[in-house]
Amino acid sequence: MKSLFLSCVIGFLISSNVMAASTNINMTANIINTSCQIAVKDNGQIDVGTVDFEYLNNNTSVDQIYSGGSPFFITVSNCAQVSGKNPTRLTFSFTPVSGALSPTNQQVFANQSTGGASNVGIVILSIQDAQNVFNVLDINGQPRSIYSVNPDELINATYHFYARMQKASPTQSISSGLVKASVLVAVYYE
Repeated sequence: MKSLFLSCVIGFLISSNVMAASTNINMTANIINTSCQIAVKDNGQIDVGTVDFEYLNNNTSVDQIYSGGSPFFITVSNCAQVSGKNPTRLTFSFTPVSGALSPTNQQVFANQSTGGASNVGIVILSIQDAQNVFNVLDINGQPRSIYSVNPDELINATYHFYARMQKASPTQSISSGLVKASVLVAVYYE
């Protein structure tokens, strides 16, 4: 039986026709100096407090401010010109450092605490304009915090955000425990 299997594998390897093709690709790139300095309130240590099940079950919108969270700000300064031109757009990109976004809601940063609360994560909202509060991520988990800027705002500007806990899936139950999310904030402009 073993030799029959080996014979079949060898026969397959010998009888299979392998064809390949190759080509060269020429690539060009342009490197620009687009670095800014950014600083996050309290060195990025944000405590969103303690909430109960009722809070999580009643506050279901990922785009609204509910009490029980924490405001924070990010200061952007000393941005260089891009190819001699002043940038007009500034984008904040929030991504999980490790782990992922919630598999049931790409606008919620998944809980990274081992043995912590289940079906609970963190949302971050832009509160730069009190009349236009929104989740920093769109429904696909892509950056949504894009601001029009003028050159003075790239010298030293403060952008305001709000973090709070969020039930990831409204149809699933939650359990109590620690909630933790490590988020990388990248700022880029063009």
